[in-house]
Amino acid sequence: MNIFFLNTTLWKTIFIVENDLKLTTEQFFSKLYFYLYNSELFSSKTINNENIKMFIRGFFETRGSIDFKLNYLSSDYFYSNRLEFNKCLIFTNYFNISLAFLNINFRQLQNDYVENKNQRNTQIRIRLDWFLKNIGIINDYKANILKTKFKYINYFEKNNITYFNFPDKNVSNSNTFLERIQFFVTYISGRDIDKNEVKKLRQELKFEDIPNESEQSKRDRALVESIIRTKSDKCSGCFQKYDINTRSFKWAKNNNYYFEVHHNIALSNDYNSLDVPDNLVKLCPICHKCLKKNVGFKCEQMEIIKSILNSEKEVKEFAFNYFGLESCKENENFLIERIWLCLK
Repeated sequence: MNIFFLNTTLWKTIFIVENDLKLTTEQFFSKLYFYLYNSELFSSKTINNENIKMFIRGFFETRGSIDFKLNYLSSDYFYSNRLEFNKCLIFTNYFNISLAFLNINFRQLQNDYVENKNQRNTQIRIRLDWFLKNIGIINDYKANILKTKFKYINYFEKNNITYFNFPDKNVSNSNTFLERIQFFVTYISGRDIDKNEVKKLRQELKFEDIPNESEQSKRDRALVESIIRTKSDKCSGCFQKYDINTRSFKWAKNNNYYFEVHHNIALSNDYNSLDVPDNLVKLCPICHKCLKKNVGFKCEQMEIIKSILNSEKEVKEFAFNYFGLESCKENENFLIERIWLCLK
């Protein structure tokens, strides 16, 4: 079998495989999978192997797209039959990547697909923060975009690979990735599904109960109300300088002063980690408005952030840990600057 390539443009290269063995497409991929599974690449069973990391980068990064809102690196997944579809399990079975870090997004139950409006490809998605910390990114262009987006996260380069030092997060024991694969193979793959069946399958997967992306990004109202009830009625940004009666008003229903619940590190920077009690404080309406990007002067914003950190010990420790900084006085000004850069 001979392989040729044709460089048609600066950005496009076509590989031509001479089919001298007269193989069908299915036979070709079967031989390719057999070769891969019997190579040294699949014998180590650990992502600490640099060759495996390069394989994973090649799969997700070179053709993948970044979804900052949902925290995924996504790649289209092509397959001809159920057997090929199941090959995506190599990431869990051979490389020991946790099921919790993987997600599969098949489109056959989406309205646009059913109505033949936009039949997009199935996607395999891997959690972006985990990928950037453990696998790293090789493409300089994408790395620069990520450095700009995650300007509050430390990064380092090793052997021309850029890694981001995201904090470790709790990993659920969810088997959703595996369950969705089994569901797809059993009920969807290779079948001509009508609208009624699609509706039943969506209900079985509880698609109708899943909030849309904008709703997922909204703050948890129960958490906000908990902060209102449990934290002292003071503005963490200015209570040492001003009396609250000059900065807020009282609710008619309970005679309590009105406060905004504020994310010390702006929620829009990382929806998955920042909507937690240790990142939430109570602010008067004036301080809250001042902390909007391009609203207050930098010196005033920095002063409010400093007051928050000095008056909220747990919030301060959370911020140090989130940015991967040692909790010490020497780093406090740097921490304030990092939080200020995150304002939205």
